[in-house]
This record gives sequence, structure tokens and C-alpha cells, in this order.
Amino acid sequence: MNATTAEIQCLNTFWLPSRQTLFRLDFSPDDSSLVVLAHSHQAQQITTATNSSFSNKEFPSMSQTLQKKLGLLSSDAHDVAATNENSSMEHLKWDLWLFPIGQTDLDFSSKSDDVFSPVFPLGNHQQKINCISACPGCAMFGTISVDQTIKFWSTAASDNDSSCRPLFSFSFSEYDFPVSCCLHPMGLHVAVLFKDRVRLYHILRDSLEVVWDVSLPELNAQQISFSICGQFVAVGCGNVVLLVHVFQAMVVHRFYVGNSDSLFAGSLAATCLHFS
Repeated sequence: MNATTAEIQCLNTFWLPSRQTLFRLDFSPDDSSLVVLAHSHQAQQITTATNSSFSNKEFPSMSQTLQKKLGLLSSDAHDVAATNENSSMEHLKWDLWLFPIGQTDLDFSSKSDDVFSPVFPLGNHQQKINCISACPGCAMFGTISVDQTIKFWSTAASDNDSSCRPLFSFSFSEYDFPVSCCLHPMGLHVAVLFKDRVRLYHILRDSLEVVWDVSLPELNAQQISFSICGQFVAVGCGNVVLLVHVFQAMVVHRFYVGNSDSLFAGSLAATCLHFS
């Protein structure tokens, strides 16, 4: 029995844009394109925390960090290696690209970047997404991330495509660390929650404009929700819920989750807010 050998012929060679490193690839549902997940290294930014609301657990001391990296706080060397690997992964810039399979035999050797098209033309979030908020009054939703950006997406179906498409992206300042967000019921505004304040933005065509900024009497805010008519914003800060008047731009009511006189009142926390 004679074994037959198959020859594999290379049709062409293509470089990823900016010479990124290929991480994963797969075929599109119709087999017309390759979906490529790639990454590149980005500069690490060192941020100094000046807000007293951040705990030592979130920002360990430098000596603790050095001891952990040297393995002095943990006897398991594998945990230290995993920590270093996760730390290096956090400083990678990720992108999704589409590569048309039908153009593999074309000559793009001089302009190989042109054959790749981004899945998200306005860019995708580079870190964990904290919140996704949909607008009941229009076909739009927003996503806010640890990378200090908020992105808006449209779910309105077009003639050729029924998937969501990006509208625009807005970057916060280097001193603002958004926690959550909530879209106005009519899609006119978006309320962005920070650790110690809530800020209302007016949604423009391709950007945001600040309407007001209200400091919160309670720290460690986590939850935010618009009322059904959009007149109030409820903010959850642990076991305290604050009611902010949208037109007056002030906290008008404050109440506790459960009985404030109870022994277990301090252990309760609002995990979800919704108006009836």
C-alpha cells in the first residue's frame, strides 16, 4: 500500500496591522472571512490614588507588592507566576480584525494592512466592562469600562445588517474612574457614577456634554438607576440609597436598606436598583 503525500502550498503572506501578535482566529459563520483576535503591548500608566475612599486592599503597599512578587507572602511559586502573567496580560491592547478569505491569492505584499478591516471601527474596550445600560426609549445602549471610556451602540436594524453598530466613544479624564452608568429613558442623557459623585451628561451626536456634577454624602457608590420618567436618579452606596433630583441637581432623599436600627443593617447592601 503506497502512502500518498499532500503538498501544502502557501498562497500569500499577510502582516497584521501594526505588526500585532495573533492570539486566536476562527471562521465567520458564512466562511467568507477569518475573525482574528490580536494584541500588542501598550505603555503602562502608573496612577496615584488620592481618593480616601479606596481601601488598602485595592491598592497594596509597595513593600507588599515586592514581597508577593518575591514569593515571601506566598509559599506557592505557581501563584506568583500566575500573578505576573495576569499583570502582563493587563497591559496588552486587543483588537478584532476581519480578513476576507477570497482575497488570499491577491498581491497585497506592499499594503497588507489594507486587507484587514476592524470589527469595531471605533475601537473596543481594552479592560473589564463595569456596566451595560440599555435605553428603553430608543434603540441604543451604552457600555462603561475600567479603561475610563464609555461607548454607545445602536441596535437599530438597517437594510443590510441587523447587528449592533458603534455610534461613538467618549474618554474620561485620567482622574475620573467610572463605576457604573444609566441611560435616560428617552435617550437624552446618561448618568455616570463615580465613587464619590454622580455626573449627568447630555448625549450629543458624537460626544458628551456635562450638565451637572453632584458630590455624594456617601462613598463607595456602586449602583445607579433612572426613574421611569427620568425625573430622579437613585444611587446605591452600600446599605444607603440616595435619591437625586435631575432638574434640581441635588440629593433630595436618603434612606437605608432594611431597618437602620437593626444589628445587621450595616451588613446589608443594595445590589440592584429599579423603579416600579
